[in-house]
Amino acid sequence: MFDQLFSYPAALQRHRDGPLAEERVAYLESLAAQGAAPGTLVRRARYCLCVAREVARQPADHLFDPVEIESLAAEWAARRAADRTPAWRKDKDLMAFLTSL
Repeated sequence: MFDQLFSYPAALQRHRDGPLAEERVAYLESLAAQGAAPGTLVRRARYCLCVAREVARQPADHLFDPVEIESLAAEWAARRAADRTPAWRKDKDLMAFLTSL
């Protein structure tokens, strides 16, 4: 899936080697099967990689609750806004992916 979305070798390697790669691929494939546009899949892949990195920082047995997920998302969006890049918008499908972890 990642090789269909990314042509730049460094970006492709980041996604392949990033945490939860299999889970991220499964999520992206499910979106593709629902007819998601390629641009949407690229954005979701980027968001999911950021989320997976955050999840990887936690102990393996850590269970996330919805409040913690919202807090992590808000912190990430604030960092992105501070960098003058587009802030992450809430997405029900992405939240469903997060809560399934």
